[in-house]
Amino acid sequence: PPDTSQKFTVLALRRSDGKVLWERVVREELPHEGTHPTASWASASAVTDGEIVFAHFGSRGLYALDANGKVLWEKDLGDMNIKLAFGEGSSPALDRDRLFVQWDHEGDSFIVALDRKTGRELWRQKRDEKTSWATPLVGAQLAQLLWDAGVPQDTLQLLICADDDASALVRDPRVAAVIL
Repeated sequence: PPDTSQKFTVLALRRSDGKVLWERVVREELPHEGTHPTASWASASAVTDGEIVFAHFGSRGLYALDANGKVLWEKDLGDMNIKLAFGEGSSPALDRDRLFVQWDHEGDSFIVALDRKTGRELWRQKRDEKTSWATPLVGAQLAQLLWDAGVPQDTLQLLICADDDASALVRDPRVAAVIL
């Protein structure tokens, strides 16, 4: 386990020259588990819709910030128990007004859909998965990936996107993916 407190920080950089426009420490704490020697406690990538930046620090929370770095909402999904304490790293995925977070670890795993503007939980689906660092693919990203992988057109037509209902999740064993 770590022995020093960590600052979980979101930065906004100017694309043209990399200048830091703002920096916001959203959490400071001593993590409950270690991380892989070549990684950090902030391995997940942030995602944005151009209006809101979503930064996911796993067990340290999920944060939505506006373009000026003001925290709009935050969500604590609990503490992960990662295999071999290798650290957390699944990034959130955004599709329209929904933000998806995959929470696979050695405990009770799930995938959750949140309202991007409020952080309100829309649905949560239990998953029979152990530690994973994969990021969910949703909507057009997933359709393109499946098309490129050669999934037959008739299979793609059978996959229905879940809007507000986790019961529409489908597992297709040919592509080893959860289809939203």
